[in-house]
Amino acid sequence: MAVIRFRRVVAGICLVLSAILLALAGTGVWLERNILNPDEFTKTATQPLQNPDVQLAIAEEATSQIIGTNAKLRIARPFIQPIVQQVVASEPFQTVFEEAVRNAHRVLTAESKSREIILNISDVVDTVKSVLSEVAPGLAAQIPDGEQVQVTVLEQTRLDVIWQTIDIGRNVVVGLLIGFVVLLIVGFLIAPYRWRSLGLFGATTAIVTIILFAALALGRAIAAAQAPTAT
Repeated sequence: MAVIRFRRVVAGICLVLSAILLALAGTGVWLERNILNPDEFTKTATQPLQNPDVQLAIAEEATSQIIGTNAKLRIARPFIQPIVQQVVASEPFQTVFEEAVRNAHRVLTAESKSREIILNISDVVDTVKSVLSEVAPGLAAQIPDGEQVQVTVLEQTRLDVIWQTIDIGRNVVVGLLIGFVVLLIVGFLIAPYRWRSLGLFGATTAIVTIILFAALALGRAIAAAQAPTAT
């Protein structure tokens, strides 16, 4: 009787742990697919652009790039930035931003040899020059051409950190899957009542999966809320 009880306890521990590892591995696979899938990655990354605070943050950075160190343009910043912000909120800029995000995905997944992520704002600059030339042509002439102004979103050092994190995540998922298989086999081999053990494994897997995906949803909501600050 004592032997059966011992086997039941050990088997239960093994099966509970294997269920937890399976849920974690499944979540890791889901996250990896969302990162490596260009459409899902682009959809997720461009959603914050609909937020006016995010648009303002991008407009401020783009305005700084346009003005540079030009003292006269700095004085005109209160007039230039609202024009930039209107362009950032437009549908054409959405397309530009999506292309930048897709380029970021290609870089992060090693499909591109580029070592930085660039946001091309040439259309923004040309629009600002066009509007400004109607009221202050001399000032507009001091703004550089659009192709000369770019915003570097991420540089090589940060990209390397992101890529290393993705690589570590892959290795962790593989380790979780191996641990799951080992614990599952051991658990079922020593379990005295295998149907009960199967039920325990299924229930634990379901509960842990629900908790993990709820945590992911909460984390995504928090990240979206903090996006303006991060930008």
